[in-house]
Amino acid sequence: IAVSIFAVGLLAVAMMLDTAIQYNSSARFITEATEIAHSQMEKLMSSPYDDANLDEASSPYGPNPIANYNVSWTVRENVPMSAMKTISLTVTWNIRGENKSLTINSLKQ
Repeated sequence: IAVSIFAVGLLAVAMMLDTAIQYNSSARFITEATEIAHSQMEKLMSSPYDDANLDEASSPYGPNPIANYNVSWTVRENVPMSAMKTISLTVTWNIRGENKSLTINSLKQ
């Protein structure tokens, strides 16, 4: 009886370990995607207002592959007001056959 209780407990711990590893892997992908998104947005925000990568007429841009991720962005001029641009940058990736994405927005004046 004691051996069977021990075996059930061991099985439960093994299942929890597998779940923890999956969540840890997902968290790593989200962290990397966030770092890529912020890095790319910083590059766009440091570009001149009339830079070719910030032209609404050529929007959307991408996808540009970076490691296991794809980065794309759209630019909308005069939104939310004149002389401003709204930049919406999206990072996409695939984890265990499921598509994931992360989007950040910024305003450039």
